[in-house]
Amino acid sequence: METIYDRISVRRKKLQAEGLVPEWYTTAALQMFEEKYEYQTEGRSVKGQFERIAKAAAKHIEKEYPSAEKEFFKILWNGWLSTSTPVLANMGTDRGMPVSCSGGIVPDSI
Repeated sequence: METIYDRISVRRKKLQAEGLVPEWYTTAALQMFEEKYEYQTEGRSVKGQFERIAKAAAKHIEKEYPSAEKEFFKILWNGWLSTSTPVLANMGTDRGMPVSCSGGIVPDSI
């Protein structure tokens, strides 16, 4: 009997063959990405999400490093950097912030 995990595994392998999911991605990683992080836009895929993040990150340093977008993408695609949830879900979108706090200061009373 085929399980949901089996179906996701087949989809993962297909997407990896198409170059839309990195080779190092596991079935569980794809399932979590699709359920929790995938942003509903054109070209929905792990690759598309990484491209969006790389483009947004590169804007901050593109004058000093013209190849920053390509390098950011390479770092993500190769699994050398695993982003935080806010970055993966929000960076390069018009919703939310790519940081997990507002930079507020919590006084130390001890």
